[in-house]
Amino acid sequence: MDIYHLHEGTIEIPDNWQDRSANIFAVGNKLPLDLSFVITREDLPIGADLADFCDQKLSEYETQLKQFKVVEKRQNEVSGIVILEAEFTWRSDMGPMYQRQVYVRNGVRVLMFTATARRELTDEQQAQIDAVVASFQPR
Repeated sequence: MDIYHLHEGTIEIPDNWQDRSANIFAVGNKLPLDLSFVITREDLPIGADLADFCDQKLSEYETQLKQFKVVEKRQNEVSGIVILEAEFTWRSDMGPMYQRQVYVRNGVRVLMFTATARRELTDEQQAQIDAVVASFQPR
C-alpha cells in the first residue's frame, strides 16, 4: 500500500493503482465559469520526451475540436525544470473557447496545468496563472 496525500488528508491505495486524479479550481459561482484551472496527470509514453507529448496532445485537439488554432507555443522554466506551454482557441457548442496548457515532466509522468475561459485571458488572469505555475515545487 502507498500513502496518497490529498489536500484534506491521506488515504492508502494499493500498489498497482495509478494516480489519474484531477484537481479543479474555478473563478466565479455561476455558469459559464469565468475561468477554470485544472491539473491532470498522464504517463509519458515510452521513448517520448516532453516536446513529443505536447505535440501529440495538440494534434489530438486539432482532430477533436472545431476551428482549433494554436495561438502560441513556448518553452519556459519553473523550479529549474524545463516546461512547455501552449495557448490555443477553438469553437465549442457554447461559442469560442480559450485555453492555456502548461506541460511539466515529473519523472515518467506529465502534469498538465490547464486554464480555460470563454474569452481570451485577461492580463490579470494570465498573471495569476503565471504565479500558480511559478509556485510549483516538485517533490
